Amino acid sequence: MLTLTRYSPFGLTRLPDWDGLFGSESWQPALDVEETPRAVVVKVDVPGFDPEKIDVSIHDDVLEIKGERVQEEKKEDAVSYRYERRYGSFQRSVRLPAPVDAAKVDAVTKDGVLTITLPKRDEVLPKRIKIKNG
Repeated sequence: MLTLTRYSPFGLTRLPDWDGLFGSESWQPALDVEETPRAVVVKVDVPGFDPEKIDVSIHDDVLEIKGERVQEEKKEDAVSYRYERRYGSFQRSVRLPAPVDAAKVDAVTKDGVLTITLPKRDEVLPKRIKIKNG
């Protein structure tokens, strides 16, 4: 990450990193994608999100997650010293590593983590072939 430093006769002053220059529109929550023999599991960090403000959809083996975190109203008599939490909308699209059954997808939030379990389609699941005694 690139950090800029500005010269000042009173010492060097660090300017904000590039992520901070673009405002709240450029943020995205972190996510993990895991593949098990029977499903694809996606976990997304969504602390402070209202589950009603998160939209999960799937189309052509691409998972799309959209959400919005609304900033709390500021109190008139409060003095703010620092703002680090990100607010606003985000959108993440992830191409899934295997075809999934969209009708059986399960999405649950717990402790600020959205877990989306996407069962694989039956045709891609491993099948055991029974050998007949001939």
